[in-house]
Amino acid sequence: GFWIPGYPDGDENTAPSIDEVLSLFRDNQTYYRPFHDQCRTDEDYYLGRRPVPHPENIDPVWPATAGAIINVATDHVDVNNLQIDVPSSPRSRARAERLKKFYQGVWLNIKEPTLRTAVRQSFLYGIAFLKTMFDADRWPDSPIMDDFDSDADYREALSEFMERRSLTFPFIVKCANPRNLIWDDSKTRMKWVIEFSERNVRDLKRRYPEWTTEKEGSNLAQWIEYWDEEWVAYIADNEFVWGPHRHGYGFLPYTPIVPVHSFTFEDGHPSDRFRGLLNNVRSLLDEEARLITQLGAIVRTTAYRTLDFAGPRMQTEEAAETYELFGGKNVLPPGVEVRPSPMVQVPPDIFQQLNIVQTLIEQATFPNVIRGVRPR
Repeated sequence: GFWIPGYPDGDENTAPSIDEVLSLFRDNQTYYRPFHDQCRTDEDYYLGRRPVPHPENIDPVWPATAGAIINVATDHVDVNNLQIDVPSSPRSRARAERLKKFYQGVWLNIKEPTLRTAVRQSFLYGIAFLKTMFDADRWPDSPIMDDFDSDADYREALSEFMERRSLTFPFIVKCANPRNLIWDDSKTRMKWVIEFSERNVRDLKRRYPEWTTEKEGSNLAQWIEYWDEEWVAYIADNEFVWGPHRHGYGFLPYTPIVPVHSFTFEDGHPSDRFRGLLNNVRSLLDEEARLITQLGAIVRTTAYRTLDFAGPRMQTEEAAETYELFGGKNVLPPGVEVRPSPMVQVPPDIFQQLNIVQTLIEQATFPNVIRGVRPR
């Protein structure tokens, strides 16, 4: 049959082929390229990897303002106390209460800092994704009757298995970086997701020994995961290494998190709809780094004052060679005068401009009062 991504029809023949998945990946990769480039730029600001103009032999200074903006925004989101509302009627109130407790338990079972990372990514990129997966290694193995000498031993092992299973949560939630995602951007709902990255060939061969490649173990291979509401497939260097199989989840395991930074989510390019907190202050962050670098360059080159020797040339050169600056006694030849070199002052306009830029950054992101800093 004809394959439409994300539309299951129960026919085994509608499983996606390798050509269909790769064609879908390449076509949408072009569509999402501006958004992915925008994500990389935001990462450079967050990690302080942006180039800063600076004089020769002077190290550039990139202030941690960008990282502080994202981290402060993340700190003000309480990821542990989720507001869960289960609609109910007077007859189904008890069932709704049990469902609410179950959802709260599921949320609190996310032990790793996944939720805070998702919030941080949503503020940085303008969107984040949680990926929910079943982890079979966390599920205890059921006992087999043939492995026991008596029925009593088997029943005892079965009872222990049932007890462990009632306390085991065999699901994991991870953060999927939007920079490595391509998803269904239709207005109805998201029906498929493609996650791509580069992975070590040695690790892939160890996990999928039937996969053959001419690359050496230290090289990297392109890794692609295709997911929709029914099918899943893993691809390494344009070849299926697992699947396509029906995953049986009953839903797409990718959940988008959008912090509502955009004025629309219905139309426009993803790079316009999903914008992080740093997007509108990039030029201000560049200007702040330039001004601070200028201040540092002026202070470094003028902090240690030099001396000027005035007088006859031969006598001044002799005095300069033997002159002791720190705690020494000096005898100057006749006619030689020593005086400190003129002190270069930092232009006050630089401080004024820096103050204006930092105020504009604060107004466009988070006021200092949110950080606990009193207004000046």
